[in-house]
Amino acid sequence: MTLSMAWRSEENIHLASDSRITFSSSAKVDCGIKVMAIPVKVSGVPLVKDAKYSNVLFSRVYGFCYAGSLPNAATIKELLGELLQQVQFVPPPELLSFEKICEFIIEYCENISSQYCTFLQDGECEFILAGYCPLDRYIKASKFSLRGSGITIKSQVASILTSGDPHYEFIGSGSAWASAFRDPNTYDLQSFLLLLNRIIDEQVDEKVGGDIQYGRFNDNKDFEVLGVARWSLKHLKWTYAYRGFSLYEDWGGMESAAIFAKPQFVHLEVPS
Repeated sequence: MTLSMAWRSEENIHLASDSRITFSSSAKVDCGIKVMAIPVKVSGVPLVKDAKYSNVLFSRVYGFCYAGSLPNAATIKELLGELLQQVQFVPPPELLSFEKICEFIIEYCENISSQYCTFLQDGECEFILAGYCPLDRYIKASKFSLRGSGITIKSQVASILTSGDPHYEFIGSGSAWASAFRDPNTYDLQSFLLLLNRIIDEQVDEKVGGDIQYGRFNDNKDFEVLGVARWSLKHLKWTYAYRGFSLYEDWGGMESAAIFAKPQFVHLEVPS
């Protein structure tokens, strides 16, 4: 499976994961993309009869991370990435909210999972969706669990990271290790990324590995994926990774390439 995590820090929500995809006990790769951005656009009814375009009620970018079956989760993410840009909402009596968007997508997720779980032994998956709520005007998150076999998929959707819950959520096979290693007194960015880095480096779970992926919401309440720049205290050098891919390792500088990747980075000091 994997290890993905979400945590709340003040008004923001952060998502992070490892990069390992496991196909069997001896087959794995460390280039799996597990933290992703999903554009959301919700239109209302046309402002005038026969209008060519509907008025846009809501437009934001949500965050997504998952654990479990790669084909299942990847198909769900691709569908949501297209579907959630083509939504129409007709109020009242109910107002548009983050919860309504979650309710809208669950049927599609169940349909996809039932088909994969019919043919795959390990077709189950979990994912976290986070985004700005237009009704309550702050960032929320929900955990989706899709379990079962064949047509008997049981789905659960639960709000997480609320005021009455722990300010973090772990999903995947590495969850038990994350809970065991976590410092209960810290909720800052560095502590969670160092926790993920430790589980990867110590290889306590063979299904958790590769590099760190990370994303958060910007000032406009849109989710964005950032790179991770790590300073190694052991090797005294910087490494730059984006979505699990190493950047600049063999790069000869701007003299050798006119175009190159230049994402934003968070900085992390690691012992290894």
